[in-house]
Formats: sequence, structure tokens, C-alpha cells
Amino acid sequence: MEFIIVQLLLVSSFGWIVEIKNECSCTDYKLYSECISSMGCIWNTSLSKCVDIKCNTLKSQTECISQSQYCSFDLSTFTCVPFTSCANLSGNTVQQCQTQNQMCSWVSGNSCIDYNCTNFNQNNCPYFCINTGSACENFSSCEKLNQTYCTLYSGMCYWNQNQCLNQECSNFITSTQCQFVLKSENAIVPCYWNQNQCINPPDASVYNSNQCFISTIGQYHWSSNNSTMGSCQQCQSSQDYYKPMTDFLSKGFILSIIIMGIFMII
Repeated sequence: MEFIIVQLLLVSSFGWIVEIKNECSCTDYKLYSECISSMGCIWNTSLSKCVDIKCNTLKSQTECISQSQYCSFDLSTFTCVPFTSCANLSGNTVQQCQTQNQMCSWVSGNSCIDYNCTNFNQNNCPYFCINTGSACENFSSCEKLNQTYCTLYSGMCYWNQNQCLNQECSNFITSTQCQFVLKSENAIVPCYWNQNQCINPPDASVYNSNQCFISTIGQYHWSSNNSTMGSCQQCQSSQDYYKPMTDFLSKGFILSIIIMGIFMII
């Protein structure tokens, strides 16, 4: 009952919220643009359809580590192999670990570790982690951030009247900025550009084929292989693709990737 009440309060406060939980299977993607934007998927040109990626087909290191939730680059054989865990990768520098898998890092010893802010200290705290001066911490809430960090996390927060507040769709002033707002490590508020203002729409029916995937971070897909026909539909797959994402989001790495993506379009 308490969970339901919290959910209702969130909806009343923020409007339409999309939980980051189930990703479409690769075969659900009918459009090339959605397929290549989804980690773990690749477009098969001979079949003209989206299929699951196979690590051993990725020939370059760059291609391999771009699929870090599924693959890692073996430095001894120079091949791309299925990713199991950071602890199973050998390395004694941050660079050695991250050249095998971008979700891994290093602090000490000969093994890699998960990219978790709490694994670092104030002297080697990564850029997108919170350096308190005495410790390295994961992002927790906008209210706790000073102006410097608030600006850094502009995808989730904004600075106003000497305080850091949760970001809102209405704060975006261009159509390219107006995509989504991160509310937590497992939820977003989709945005939509309407009559020269950015709003939180009531549902996905407003989106065209170019907006559907991006504004919902892949939680919705276009129903047709024709970009001018079809509709934006919610993914129904039981495949919990974004579980690794939600795990790493609170640990700094994926959050930094999303934020950098937002910076690139602003």
C-alpha cells in the first residue's frame, strides 16, 4: 500500500514517469536507428532486421568495449569475448581495466573492480562521483549538491536561488534539449516539445519515430519498419536489459555516460 501511495504521489508531482526496467528484445526493433542505439543489438544488413550481437563478431577493441554490458576485450588474445564480471579481469591500472571493459576500474592489486564511486577515495575520485573532501560518494540527490556539482549533473538537477533542485522538462528552452529528465537511477520523466515549450506529455502517443526511443531511453519502440506509420509502444520483454544499467547508474559510470550525452546535444 505504501509503495502504491508513493507511486501516485510521483505521478501527481511529475506527470508521466517511465520506469527503467524492461528493454525490448533486439527483434522488436523495426527501425535501424533504434537497433544501433540499443546496446547488445546489431543491424543485420542481409536480413534487414535487428538481431542480438555476438561478441566474437566484433573485430576491433573500440567496437568491443562499446558493448560493455555484454562483452569485454581480452588483452592476451586481442579478441572480444562475453563479459562475466570486472573481478574476472586482470589489471593493475585504471587504463588496463577500462581498455577491457568501460564499466570496470582499478584501485589496487591485480584485479579490476566495478566502477563504483565508493571504491575510490578523495584523492582519486572520478569526475562524475561526488568528492566530499574526505570521501568519494555516489550521487544520491540534487538537494545535497553544491553549485559546481549541481551544474555537472544538469541532466538531473539545476541551480536556482542558491539551491540545487530536481530538473524539470519546462527548464529546457530548445527542442534538442527537450528529451527526458532523469528522476532516479530507475526512472525518467519523458519530455516533449510542444508549441515552443518543453512539457512532460501525458503518454507516448505524442511521439514520432524519431522521438520514441530517445525520449524513453529505449523503454518504448516504434511499432513499424515504416517511420511514417505506426506508433510508439512500450517494451514488453521480460529481458531485464536495463538491470545492469540501474546497478551502474547509482555507481557513477552509466550516469556519466547519459549526462555526457545530454551535454553533447545542448
